[in-house]
Amino acid sequence: MSNPGSTPAMNRVDGFDMLRMVLAMLVVVAHYSVQAPRLGFVDTDQYPLWLKHCRYAVEVFFIVSGLMIPRVARFRSFSDFWVNRTSRLGPSLMICATITFVVTQLFSTGPLPVTDLKHYLASVTIYPLFFSEDWGADWAYWTITLELRFYLLASLFFIFFKSGRAILIGCAIWAALGYVACYVDSAKLDALVVNRASSSFIIGVLLYMLDAEPKLRKWTCLVMVAVWPLLPMQLLEASEHRDADFAITTIEATVISFVIIGTVLLTARIHSLGRLRKFSFLSGNASYPLYLIHQFVGFVLIYRLIEFGIDWRAAVAISIVVVTITAYAVTHWLEDPLSRFIRPYLKRVAAVMGRGWDFAFGWAKVKPKPAD
Repeated sequence: MSNPGSTPAMNRVDGFDMLRMVLAMLVVVAHYSVQAPRLGFVDTDQYPLWLKHCRYAVEVFFIVSGLMIPRVARFRSFSDFWVNRTSRLGPSLMICATITFVVTQLFSTGPLPVTDLKHYLASVTIYPLFFSEDWGADWAYWTITLELRFYLLASLFFIFFKSGRAILIGCAIWAALGYVACYVDSAKLDALVVNRASSSFIIGVLLYMLDAEPKLRKWTCLVMVAVWPLLPMQLLEASEHRDADFAITTIEATVISFVIIGTVLLTARIHSLGRLRKFSFLSGNASYPLYLIHQFVGFVLIYRLIEFGIDWRAAVAISIVVVTITAYAVTHWLEDPLSRFIRPYLKRVAAVMGRGWDFAFGWAKVKPKPAD
C-alpha cells in the first residue's frame, strides 16, 4: 500500500485500488458473519457458513503487497524505503488504534473484546508489532506483523541484490524454506520466512517480475509453477489452527488458490477507470483504515444496536456503513496531514540510519537502472 496523495500517480493500476476496497469489504463481511456470532451476541445459525471464505481476501492483499513492494524498494535505499512505509502505515495505524482503544474502553462489555493500554501502545508505535501477531489493538492487526516482516526481508535483500536473476533466485530459496517450514515445527523458522503468507508474497513478487523483467519471463513462470503448491499448503495449515467453522479441505484450498491468483491477474489488466479514477484511488487508500478499524469497533456497534432492539441484519448493515464512512474520513481528512507531520522526523532518523548503512554496506551499493 503506497503513500497516499491528493491525486493518483500516473503509473498506478486503478484496478488494484478498487480491488483493495472490495477485499477489505469481504474481510468485514467474513468477520461480521462468522466471528461476531462466535462471540455470542448473534446466533451462529443466522449466517450462511460459506461466508467464511471471504476471509481469504487477506491472501489477495498479500499478493498485491508482494507485487507492489519491489516497485517501492528495489531502487531505494534501506532508510528511504522505511520512511515511505512508516509514513504510509503509521498515520492510519495511530488513528484507528486510538479510535479502537477509546471505543472499546468506553463501550465494550460482556462478550466484547477490549483493547488494553499495552496493545494500544504497541500499535501506535508500530514496530513492536513486528515481534508478535498478538500485540495489535485489534485481532485483525496480525497481518501488519506479517507485512512488516516481509518489508524487512525485501529491504534487506535489495541492499545487496537488485538484478532480476537475483530476485528469482531469492524467491526460489524463500519458497524452498517455506516448504520446509510446512513440515518442520519451528516458530523461529516460521517467523524468518513469514510462513503464514510467504507463498502469497512470493507470487506477488513473481507477478512483478513478469512485468518488470520481460527477458526473464520463462524463468519467472518456472519459479511460479514451483511456488504455487505452497499456497494451498499454507491455506490448509492455517485452517488447521482455527476451529471447525473455518476448516477447509484440500480441494477447497486448491480452488481458493486458483481464485486468489486469478483475481490478481484479472485486476492487473484494469489500468484505468476513467472518471472513477479519483474515487478508486480514494477507495484503495480507505481500504487500509477500514481493515484496521472494522472488527472491534464494529462488534461494539452491532452488540449495542442489538441491545437497543434493532434486528441483527440492520445492526450489521448499519455497522458496515459506519465503519466504511469512518475509514473514508480517516483517509480524506486525517491521514495525509498526519503523514506530512511525521515525515520530517522520520527523515531525520533515516539520515542517521543512512550514514550507518553507508558505512557498513557502502560496498554493496548498486546504481539504479531502468528495468528492461
